[in-house]
Amino acid sequence: MAFRKKEGAKKAPPPLINIANAAPAAAPVMAAQNAPVITLQNTPDVANDITVMVTPAKKPYVMTASATHIGTREYQQDAAYVCETLWEPGLAFAILCDGMGGTAEGGRAAAETVAFMANAIATRDTDAAIPAFLEQMARAANELILEENYRTRQDSGTTLLSVIMDGADLYWLNVGDSRIYIVRDSEIVQVTTDHNFALELKERVERGQITQAEADTDPEKEFLISYIGAPVLERVEVNQAPFKMRFGDIVLLSSDGLTKSLCPDEILEIIEKNSGNIDEAARVLPLCALDESPAALDNTTVVLMQYLGDTL
Repeated sequence: MAFRKKEGAKKAPPPLINIANAAPAAAPVMAAQNAPVITLQNTPDVANDITVMVTPAKKPYVMTASATHIGTREYQQDAAYVCETLWEPGLAFAILCDGMGGTAEGGRAAAETVAFMANAIATRDTDAAIPAFLEQMARAANELILEENYRTRQDSGTTLLSVIMDGADLYWLNVGDSRIYIVRDSEIVQVTTDHNFALELKERVERGQITQAEADTDPEKEFLISYIGAPVLERVEVNQAPFKMRFGDIVLLSSDGLTKSLCPDEILEIIEKNSGNIDEAARVLPLCALDESPAALDNTTVVLMQYLGDTL
């Protein structure tokens, strides 16, 4: 991968995670012994900042941080969930969705997809291969949103990012144009593909069907060609071989409010400037994005996960 510079006894199943209908000031939900304490924080429109806290001394040791900004939009349509470590040894995960639909319905689709994926990962059959599991759950989430759209007579959808850190093995899932980056040794790389019409235009250029200039100026190049809630889910991106994490590696999940405002080098600079303090890096990233495009900033959400080895 080329980086761009600048069988024991099973524990009780976890509680279901419900972020779509949580009250704005929901009290922590106490789970079974050794299970997480779930705290929910909402905007008036939709839950968008969910954190799972667990008892220490679990593997892997991961530091996490997340932040969201509504930007200049009327509705918050992003949702995210971070689990630093799960009671299943060696597992940590995060999910981020950027809703579509122009109204609060996009926020609903995002929140419901995040909740569905969080519960699926938390109750996953550990014998199942992670890549196959992630693709299966993406398609199941798509059916869930399609059914909800039919029931409510709405037309909404969402992008979907999910990462699972199984010890030092990192797996990711992508549907849509939200992005996952990995930061290592002062370098940054985007590991996901943007599922928008620009991807199809690129393929047409490679086949000689259109010119690069025609692709660059196509007014529909940013239209999504794959998303949760699509009648046919054509593209689901999952890495089949795990990416091997090293001490200090940072995984960044972001909605496109960040990446439409800041280039990878600018994102890297902010993360490096706040080296050793990913909470501050997460806080600053959406604010810098707002500074770059104050007139029309989309909702911006980031999740940072820093891998610090398999033990405390």
